[in-house]
Order: sequence, then structure tokens, then C-alpha cells
Amino acid sequence: MADGLVCEELLVDGRQSDHWQRRAWSELEAELLDPLPTIVYVHGNRVSSGEDKLQGLALYRSIADRRADRAPLRFIVWSWPSAQIPGALRDYQVKAARTKYVSWQLAWAIDRMPVETPLSMVGYSYGARVVTGSLHLLAGGRMGELALGERQHPSRPPIKAALVAAAVDADWIRPGGYHGRALEQAGQLLLVSNHLDPAMRFYHMAFEGRVRPLGYAGLRSSQSMGRSAKIQRVDVTDAVGRHHALEEYLAATGPVGRVLEQVALFPPPPLPSNAVIADNP
Repeated sequence: MADGLVCEELLVDGRQSDHWQRRAWSELEAELLDPLPTIVYVHGNRVSSGEDKLQGLALYRSIADRRADRAPLRFIVWSWPSAQIPGALRDYQVKAARTKYVSWQLAWAIDRMPVETPLSMVGYSYGARVVTGSLHLLAGGRMGELALGERQHPSRPPIKAALVAAAVDADWIRPGGYHGRALEQAGQLLLVSNHLDPAMRFYHMAFEGRVRPLGYAGLRSSQSMGRSAKIQRVDVTDAVGRHHALEEYLAATGPVGRVLEQVALFPPPPLPSNAVIADNP
């Protein structure tokens, strides 16, 4: 599973000469044994090499600015090959299929972290598919021929997840869906939706049938998810409007800021009994 992983670490010396240094996976894996609070960010489609780091740092700064205690935090940018390829429709479909294998590799990496590690995951656009797929696999699920084999940690405390402009079929996280066990592993699921986001509005054009993404308006109804689903939706349509770029979402400091505060809060506070929100039944 480690084959093909290219690992880099941002070295900060405070003298404006910060730089990324190549590291062997075996070195970083040893460091992951330290159960520091950890946030994993997975970017979306059409992100080139180098841009993934810039996006990750932008999100990290937004999160770090909202941490009151300034305690040590590990931030991982889980990058995947998503640079644009010729043909808009082909690009969407090829990348959608690719996220399945990225989910598998990320789930494997998370399984190697100590269960004591407080963990949050943030997925943006197609990165949200990777997050829900990883949660599904960590809970013991399968995606076609893919499943986690021999586990280091067969059971893991709940993971907090935030999905921003999620390019994930809304039915996938329902019980029995393609990522139907994701909510078993998620302690809290925060959905940031925007029904004017052009990528969300025209998502169905890349796939057959009436496909509706989570990032459009959340779930049709939370009733079939059960009261234990711990899903909270934050609608940022008024703040973001007709945009899909991550920076536009981060600029919506009010509603998105509240989500980032939840992502950065370790340990997470207990959810109120009415945490499940019915979304556009």
C-alpha cells in the first residue's frame, strides 16, 4: 500500500525560508505513532502539483486561527493525482473512479495510527468521496473488490468529518449504500452545502440517472438515517453563491468558520440530542 506514496514535510524555521523536504514513508509512519491531534485534508479535482500544498496551507491557517489553546496539531494534506485531463466529461468520470483507490490507501494509512490519536477529516469536492470511502472501509465495509485486509487497529474511536461542497452521491452514505458504513465510523458529520455551486448543480451531467450530491443540499431527509446519524448541515449559499473554489468557501468566515472551529476542537464536545438535522425532505 505504501508503493507510490510520495511524502513531504513542511519545515518551518521562522526566517522566511520554509521549505518542503522529501521524507520516506517509513520515517513518517514512525512519527504517526505519536498520538497528536491530527487533521487530514483531502483536496478535490483539477488540483495540480504544488497547488495541493497551497490549498492545504490555506485551510490549515484558517483552522489554526480558530484554535484557542494553540496546542500542537498535526495537519496532513492527503494529495492524489487530480490534474485536469482532456475532455470535461471524461475528466469528471475518470477522477470519480480514481477516488475509490485513494480512499483505500488513506484508510490503510489511518489504520496505522494509534487509536488514541484524536482525528478529524476534511474533504473538499471529490475529496469528500475519499473521506466517506475511507470511513466506510475503516468501519469494515467494502467497495467492490476493495477492503482493508489485515488490520492494525480493527476498531477505532469515532472520527469527526467535514465535507465541503461534497461531490458524493447523497444516497451513498445511507445504510446499504456504496459508502453505507461511513457513519458507523463518523462521530460527527458536518456537511457544508451550497445549492448555487455550479459543480453541485451540474454534477448529475457526468453520471447516469438523477444523481444528487451531498454538497448541493445535504440529504433529502434525515429520518431514514436514524437519530444516531449525528449529521449537521451548514448552508452557505448566501455567503458563497455561484462559486466552487475552496478559497470562496474559506472566505465565508461566518458559517464555514463555525465548521472549522468544530473540526479543530479536540476532544469534540458531546452533541446535543437534536444534532440530526432534517435537510429538505
